[in-house]
Amino acid sequence: MLATSIASGPDPVEPTALPYWPVPPLPGRMLTVGFSADLGYARTDPAVGEVVLTRLRELAGAGMISLTEVAVRLANPVGAWLPLTALENGRHPDPGELERGYELRRRNDVELSLLFQRIDVLVTPTTPQTAFPVGEYESNLPAGDLCWAFNVSGHPAITVPAGLLDGLPVGLQAVAAPHRDDLAVLFASLAAVSLPDPPVYWP
Repeated sequence: MLATSIASGPDPVEPTALPYWPVPPLPGRMLTVGFSADLGYARTDPAVGEVVLTRLRELAGAGMISLTEVAVRLANPVGAWLPLTALENGRHPDPGELERGYELRRRNDVELSLLFQRIDVLVTPTTPQTAFPVGEYESNLPAGDLCWAFNVSGHPAITVPAGLLDGLPVGLQAVAAPHRDDLAVLFASLAAVSLPDPPVYWP
């Protein structure tokens, strides 16, 4: 948060720069946290979701957060990700695909806006599955399903370790309303667990 406050502020040669963002005060109350294993579209391994939900229940049981039920039904962001990424990188996506991408983002933004009227932080698993073998990235693209929605929307999100599943780490993703990076970081500092160093194998 301190780094953001230092780096933020208007710039005469960057019209999209946001205003100065001071370090906000702590909320002075328990954070209200909602959980979604799949955001309404991802195919999350139930065991991965359970690791994250167990961590949230531990925090709630210790009186550190208020855990509330939420129903999140976002549209799959893949239809917005490709054309918007192409545009951002100076390419020219199909106009129809681009308009559909904007519409999908608008739909999800409305859903998230309503959600963040009720909660401070939305938590999901970072990935729907545990780690896949090195070299198998292309066949495991759905591993990014739960992150893409917020890459597209621009909501602040941070990931921290939540625990282990069959010896592999499971991440917890904390998402907050636009410009409330402080709440995401604050919750992440409460939720993170320490994991053992991974074993190192030499060929």
